[in-house]
Amino acid sequence: MMFNGSIAKAQGIFWAYVATWGIGISPIVSRYLGIDPSMVMSAFLTASITFGVMSFWGYTTKKDLSGMANTVTMIMLGLIVAALVNLVVSFFTGVTGTAIVISMLISGAFVVLTALLTAWETQAVKEMYDASDVGDTATRKSIFGAFMLYGSFVSIFINLLQIFGFL
Repeated sequence: MMFNGSIAKAQGIFWAYVATWGIGISPIVSRYLGIDPSMVMSAFLTASITFGVMSFWGYTTKKDLSGMANTVTMIMLGLIVAALVNLVVSFFTGVTGTAIVISMLISGAFVVLTALLTAWETQAVKEMYDASDVGDTATRKSIFGAFMLYGSFVSIFINLLQIFGFL
């Protein structure tokens, strides 16, 4: 839809995506702000640095990262299943120290894997760029690139926030 419809529609889809993320994470961020606002600031700063470093690496590396992206995606799917199992087990047995450690490990793995995906996404955005692109094509590519990278940043932030919340 980013490349076939109007630019206004593509921007609308992007902003709807951003709003959906905002609505989805606002209760989590609000909860942590109520506990310790500096924790949220620390998680945001750490996520920003991590995202920036990995984007820089993805932009500057000569190595093709596309093969890594497939492996990382498969591992992340396994982690989602592990997180759901941990959630269900915690629901029935109560939150134990083991469940907390497993949750921290899963969040840590998500941060690392999402950071790697950020490098690949940045490389993909760089490879999409063409100096001869003008007008609509350049705008559509920039919206698509923002769409790809936004979710990664938010994922890194939320998982770091969870880790900082356990510490």
